[in-house]
Amino acid sequence: MADAYAKGTRRVYGVSWRFFEEWCAKRAIAPAAATPEIVATYLESRLSGGLSSRACTREYGGLAAHLRDLQADGPWLPGSPPDVVLRWLKGAHKRARPAVKKRPLLPEHFTQLADRPLNGTLTAARDRAILLFGFAGGFRRSELVGLDVTDLELGAEGAIVHIQRSKTDQDSTGAHIAIWRQHDRRCPIAALEHYLRWSRIEDGPLFRSIRRDKLLGTRLYEDAVARIVKAAVASLGLNPREYAGHSLRCGFVTAAAMRGATLDEIMNTTRHRSADQVIAYIRRATPFERNASKGLLEDGPPLHRSIPEPTASCGRGHVDRAHVGSYCLQGECGEERGVPSPVRRIELRRS
Repeated sequence: MADAYAKGTRRVYGVSWRFFEEWCAKRAIAPAAATPEIVATYLESRLSGGLSSRACTREYGGLAAHLRDLQADGPWLPGSPPDVVLRWLKGAHKRARPAVKKRPLLPEHFTQLADRPLNGTLTAARDRAILLFGFAGGFRRSELVGLDVTDLELGAEGAIVHIQRSKTDQDSTGAHIAIWRQHDRRCPIAALEHYLRWSRIEDGPLFRSIRRDKLLGTRLYEDAVARIVKAAVASLGLNPREYAGHSLRCGFVTAAAMRGATLDEIMNTTRHRSADQVIAYIRRATPFERNASKGLLEDGPPLHRSIPEPTASCGRGHVDRAHVGSYCLQGECGEERGVPSPVRRIELRRS
């Protein structure tokens, strides 16, 4: 399993397996010979103990990965749980409470943070760089802490960042994103340069652990990003339980959408494979845009609006609800989800 998964995934799967071994030891069960029924029973105990259904699904992924290595002819096929486990997972999701979405960090939060002077420590400089740079790049936590100094190209316009590996790039193909300098005290490039000058880091991990304001050589863990975000929002008087490391990434999408960035511009930075998640962020950020209730009960001039006209690339006759901008969202269409299609707009008048 060592070569098949990213380092962060191996760490999470290892924790899941250790919990399972402890559970089995209390019941005199050999974990290496576990059956689907035993795994389903274990997952039920984890769910009853307070673990969410989504976390149980992740937990199952870790168990299945280990059991595939231990049982050559076992039923633990990738992406295809045994029937007993699959039925349990579906039932757990139906019983689960809706997932609580973490709130995004937005520019106004950074304005409040920027108004507060640094407390003169290296830790404060690092944390400010993580917050601003992580937000401006729409990074995942693993991508942010996985950066090396040599992955950066700093210039007059901003920074080119080489992301060597990510959640959706397990083959390490790599990707490059650009982050502009901002003519503002909230500039992420200025915050990063300030941290680099203070820390005097020239190579190796970019964001490192600090103890008693002394820089260590060890790379920062992903969980540290969440702690930094929670500490920042707590200093603003907000509830830290409503924010997490992901607040930087979803905050980028939300803020970019509110400023009018297009879907492809946002996805070019975030590197989402599917447009669905990005569109969900956009709709939460701009709930009154493209909303059919506008003016519904008002007397006044006719409402003018534009909708996409179906074209050859959208041969199923999809209309306004099937598109966001010029993107067809229908899976059965000739175009893949989120792939630009040449949608021509026509004006309709309501009489």
